Amino acid sequence: MDSIKLLDKVIIYQQQNEQSYPAQEHLLLQLCMRVTKKLTDNINSSLKEDGINDTTLMVLALLSSADNFCLPPTELSEKLDISRTNITRVCDSLEKFGFIRRMESKEDRRSKNIYLTPDGDLFLQ
Repeated sequence: MDSIKLLDKVIIYQQQNEQSYPAQEHLLLQLCMRVTKKLTDNINSSLKEDGINDTTLMVLALLSSADNFCLPPTELSEKLDISRTNITRVCDSLEKFGFIRRMESKEDRRSKNIYLTPDGDLFLQ
């Protein structure tokens, strides 16, 4: 049984048990999730040969659009809705490629900012 038929059975079952069940909204949500996964998989497949994924690409894109090509790690974490631990891992990878560099913040020497390097900018183009 393919997943669409299974989804139809689940929706029909829910509708039989609850008349006000939002079947169309459920179906739309499921379809959106599938499209998102397919798009992400396709993007990651294309980026794999460069050794990065969609998350690392989004970090580079955010830095590229930021003032002075720079953001603190906490802001990257918030904008991408991923953990600070994961941002650290992503930045470690990007730093090895030479796409970013970490530098002391001018406002607070206790913290570091993430800067897009010319190589990182070139990669985006």
